[in-house]
Amino acid sequence: MRSSVFTAMKMFIAGITGKRRVSADECPDPFYSDSNMNELKRRIDNIRSGKGTLKEHVLFDENDEENPD
Repeated sequence: MRSSVFTAMKMFIAGITGKRRVSADECPDPFYSDSNMNELKRRIDNIRSGKGTLKEHVLFDENDEENPD
């Protein structure tokens, strides 16, 4: 069993490094959806060209008393 897990991990890593990215099939997180990635690229382009600005905001811890949720 150990060698098959090792082999599977080796194949997975080889596939990722060969593509230099994780494909959507290997990473189903919606953060990496095409629409979200396009929106992130658009925002980055706006910031780089001076059309957008970065805004600082407070991050809340789930145990934080000030958390409005």
